[in-house]
Amino acid sequence: MLDERDDQVIMALRISPVPIKKYIGYRVVLAFALNIAYILAFIPLSGLTARSITIQVLPAAVLAGLFSIIVLSLMGAFASNKVKGLALMKAMGILMLGPLAAYFIESKWQILLGVLPSYWPAKAFWLMYEGQPYLLYLLAGFIYKILLLYWLYRKFQIKLARI
Repeated sequence: MLDERDDQVIMALRISPVPIKKYIGYRVVLAFALNIAYILAFIPLSGLTARSITIQVLPAAVLAGLFSIIVLSLMGAFASNKVKGLALMKAMGILMLGPLAAYFIESKWQILLGVLPSYWPAKAFWLMYEGQPYLLYLLAGFIYKILLLYWLYRKFQIKLARI
């Protein structure tokens, strides 16, 4: 989307019959669906479904799929060109370290890593895999990500209005 912004595609969409919101919605839904498909395809290939949790993984995959929308929203709200977008992508690498760190922290303090949106689906999956209760983590993750997406959407709308 940053390429399209730099190439003035967004400006061209303003005068086309396709509303910008529908175009952005298409991009968001495509990223979300591809992310979920990727997760569901590669979990069995990883050998982690030996305990027959394939269907149970779907809610965690949907929760993880929301991360792609968060990344798109972060890029749209805070990066104004490709260079800033690349810098932001580098900084977002920290979001992937949270679940990794949480895996090695055994105390209750690991919940502090919940500020990172990537923590919730990973934690739910680990608990699901171990046969422990995980629904609370799924619910907390969905609530947190929906609130975060709402805030980012509002930021993106403000930025889009200035283009």
